[in-house]
Amino acid sequence: MNNQKVAAYPAAWGRFTMSTIHRPGMAFPLAFTVLTAIASLAPTLANSQESANDMAASSVVVATRRLTEEQYRQSIADIFGDDIQINARFEPERREQGLLALGNATLSMTAAGFEQFFGLSQDIAAQVLDESRRKQTMICSPANNAAHDSDCAADFITHYGEALFRRPLTQAELNARMTTAETGTAQTGDFYEGLELALASLLTAPDFLFRMERAEADPQNPDQWRLDAYTRASRLSFLFWNTTPDVELLAAAESGELLTERGLKAQIDRLSSSPRIETGITAFLTDMMQIDGFDSMVKDASIYPKFNQLVADSAREQMVRTLVDLLVVRERDYREIFTSNDTFLNRPLAAVYQVPFTSTEEWAPYTFPDSAERSGIFSQVGFLSQYAHPGSSSPTIRGIKLHEIFLCEHTPEPPADVDFSAVEDSNAATSRERLLDHMSNPGCVVCHQRSDPPGLAL
Repeated sequence: MNNQKVAAYPAAWGRFTMSTIHRPGMAFPLAFTVLTAIASLAPTLANSQESANDMAASSVVVATRRLTEEQYRQSIADIFGDDIQINARFEPERREQGLLALGNATLSMTAAGFEQFFGLSQDIAAQVLDESRRKQTMICSPANNAAHDSDCAADFITHYGEALFRRPLTQAELNARMTTAETGTAQTGDFYEGLELALASLLTAPDFLFRMERAEADPQNPDQWRLDAYTRASRLSFLFWNTTPDVELLAAAESGELLTERGLKAQIDRLSSSPRIETGITAFLTDMMQIDGFDSMVKDASIYPKFNQLVADSAREQMVRTLVDLLVVRERDYREIFTSNDTFLNRPLAAVYQVPFTSTEEWAPYTFPDSAERSGIFSQVGFLSQYAHPGSSSPTIRGIKLHEIFLCEHTPEPPADVDFSAVEDSNAATSRERLLDHMSNPGCVVCHQRSDPPGLAL
C-alpha cells in the first residue's frame, strides 16, 4: 500500500463535555481517553513521517470537501445497511456561488459540529455491533467474546476502515484503532465494546467526514501531477451516485485500473448505466435549483390557506420528479425543462393547481393543457412559491434567482440606504406598477433592469 499523509484533527476536536459521552456500560473516562488519544496520534501534513507501508511521500492533499448531509447518510447506509438510524439535525451547509457543493469545499468543522458527529459515531457504532446485527456486520468471530482477538479486530477495522476512508488504512491508522479496541476490551471485558470504540474513532476521523483529495507525481509526465486512484474513485462515485465508492470501484483503484484510460472509461460506463445514477443527478439538480429552501419556507396562512408543510414537500418532490423524468428517464433535450407541459402530481398538489386527481397511486403523471400556461419548471408551484414573499409574489426575487441559477450571474445586495417606500406603495394596483420606480431610480436600475422583466413574466 502506498504512503499517504493525513490531515490533523482540529484542536477543538479533543474537547468534549460530559453530556457528549453517555451510554450505559460505556464509562466516560474510557471513551474520552481512547478517542482523544486517537486524535493526538493523527499526524499533520507538515510533519508526517509514516512507515514504509503508508502512502507515498509524494502524495499530497490538494482539496478537502466536507460530506453533505445526504452523502453522510447515504455512505452510512451503503456501508452498514439502510436500517441504521441517523437521528440528528446537521449543521447548516453554506452555498458558494450558488452551490452547496462548492461551499462544502471551504467548510471547516466547529466544536459543536464535531460533538454532534461524535455523538452520532457512538450511536452508529452501537447499532452496527448490536447483537441483533452482528450476523450481517461482522466479517469474523472472536475466539472469546470477553477477550481481545487481534486477528478478528484487525480484519474488522481494515474492512470498515477502507470503506469509510475510501482508501486502505495506513499502518499507523490501523495500529491506533487496534490499540483502541484492545484498551476498550480490557476495561469493559467485552470484545464488541472495544470494537465499538475503534469504529467510533473511524466515524469521527477527518478522512471520513471530509473527502481528502490527493495528487501524486505522474510517472508518465514527470513535471505534472495527477489525482491518485482512490481520489478518482471518490470523485466518480460522489458525482454519479452521491455516495461512497463501492467495492468494485475501490478494487479498480487498488489495481491501478482507474489510472488508465480504458479502466476509467469502463467504470464511468458502469456507474452511469446503473439505476443509482438517478440519485447522483437528483442531488446535483437539487443543489443547482436550491430546492433545499423548502425546509425553511413560510407562507401567510390567511393569504395561502392551502399551503402547509405537506404541500411544500410535495412541491419539492414535483420539481425533482419532473427533472429526473425529462433528463434521466426519457433523456430529453435539457431545454425541455423550460417548455414541457409534462409533470407529476399528487392529491395535495392537484388541489393547489385546481385540477382533478383520479389516480389510485400516490403520484401520477400529468400533462397540463396549453391553455393552462403551465409549461416548464418556472410555472410550477415549487419555483413560484420558493422565490416569493410569505404573503405575496416577488418578480424581483424570481428574476434574481433565474439569473443566478441558470445564467450564473450574481446580483449584488441593495444599497444600505435604499428607500423601499415606492415599491411598498399600497395604492399601486399591481406589482408591475410598484416596480416601475426601479427603472427611474439610478441606484436601482442597473440591477433591476435585468431581474424585474423576467420576474414579471412569471
